[in-house]
Amino acid sequence: MVVLDVTIVNIALPSAQKALQFSTGDRQWIITAYALTFGSLLLLGGKLGDLFGRKWTFVAGLLGFAGASAIGGLAPSFSVLVAARALQGSFGALLAPSALSLLTITFQDSPDRPKAFGIFSAIAAAMEPTETYFVSTTARMKTTSATKTAHGASARKTPLPPIPACL
Repeated sequence: MVVLDVTIVNIALPSAQKALQFSTGDRQWIITAYALTFGSLLLLGGKLGDLFGRKWTFVAGLLGFAGASAIGGLAPSFSVLVAARALQGSFGALLAPSALSLLTITFQDSPDRPKAFGIFSAIAAAMEPTETYFVSTTARMKTTSATKTAHGASARKTPLPPIPACL
């Protein structure tokens, strides 16, 4: 969820730009606010997990991330949206290290530890190609539809290509 949010917001950027009426140049702030706070506060998030407990920081990060997401989704202005994205990055930096450390502690002396890390890694790795596939398909559909409509033809009526078997 935390890693996926870094790029998935790109899908919503055009509609957010239209609704909140900010410039194309200002789009970068929505991405940067999240990425900068997330990346810069990861070490602090891990240390807070060590100090106050991994479970507490995981729950606090999860609730804070969800709350910041709701604020961002309901943002009435560009500045509120950027602030909500920065808040999401902050709580994501609290959530991410706690999730991995909980996995490490839960399977500390277990023979299932390699399997648990394998599943964790597989889910994280599978999210990126799946997301990239859907983002590129959506962008291609919009481009194709806009091009055909601009030339007087009807919108795209062909079905989407099948999802690759590796996903």
